[in-house]
Amino acid sequence: MLIENKLQEKIDRYTADQIKICRRKILKEATEKVDSMLFAQAKMQSVDPVDKPPLPIKPAKPIIKQATETGEIKPVLGN
Repeated sequence: MLIENKLQEKIDRYTADQIKICRRKILKEATEKVDSMLFAQAKMQSVDPVDKPPLPIKPAKPIIKQATETGEIKPVLGN
């Protein structure tokens, strides 16, 4: 009876370990496949330069008025 219980515990432990190993392997393979599918999909979606929006229009240059009075130049701060 004691030997049978110990044997069953070992079998259960071995089965649980094998299931864990199998799940890790399946998860790794699935991750690799999904990654490669996403990479291939991204490669197929190229950016078409025709779809780019046009450049914005530059604003007109402002008109700068020239000074009409050319008087004596004085310092702003008194010295």
